This record gives sequence, structure tokens and C-alpha cells, in this order.
Amino acid sequence: MAKKKKPTNPAATPPAAADDATVAADFTAAVTGGDTIENLHDTLRYLDDNFNDLNAACADDAQRTVLRRALLTAHRNYTNALTAVILSNDTHVQELNTEIADGQAEVQQLEIGEENIAQILTTITAVVRTASALLALVGA
Repeated sequence: MAKKKKPTNPAATPPAAADDATVAADFTAAVTGGDTIENLHDTLRYLDDNFNDLNAACADDAQRTVLRRALLTAHRNYTNALTAVILSNDTHVQELNTEIADGQAEVQQLEIGEENIAQILTTITAVVRTASALLALVGA
């Protein structure tokens, strides 16, 4: 059996391993959804870290239900995003990520207490819904 001859044409030679890694890194950076996953993790972490204080600040069972629903949805969104192919360079994905990040920043600036709980719940619910819309957009 004859051995295959190695190509002598430099243009036909496959790129070096470093070139492959660069191309793969560029592609993965656009596909992995780094901003999306980071934003969803920030929302989940905020709710997890502050759940007891937020729950104590709730005025009634209706607010506690909204809080629990937001936590469960944030958890689902985050775990779904981990297995999704999210095109970070897609304009619509970027817009939704900006909405999520802005809402999260707004919530983190508010002091947890009875006077702010309604605003926190409204904003965090909007953040979680936007995240759900983003994941629906990418089919997760």
C-alpha cells in the first residue's frame, strides 16, 4: 500500500495549530454567549444571595410569590443558557443583553427594604422575562 504524499504547495498546507486555536477562539467568542451567561448568572446570584432579605421585605404573599417565581425562572434561564448556542454578535441578542444588564444594575442600586421591594420585584421580573425572551429567540 502506497503512502500518501504530503502536500508541497504551502497554500495547500493546513494552518498551524495556533492558527486553528485563534479561529476557534474567535468563533467560540461569538457563539458561546459569554455576556448572556454572565448576565443570567448575575441575576441568579443576586436573587440567591439576597433571597432571605427580599422575602422578609415583601409586604404580602403575592409579592413573595413573585419573588419565588423570579428565582425559579432565573435558575431555569441560567441552566438553559449553559447548553444553548447564543450568537453574542447578533444585534438583537446584544440589545436584550443590554436590557438585562441595565435592569440588573438598577436593582443592585436599590436598598432592600419595604420601601423598595415593589420596584425591585418589578425590575427583576422584567429582567427575568427579557432573559426568557432572549433564550426563546435562540431556541433554548
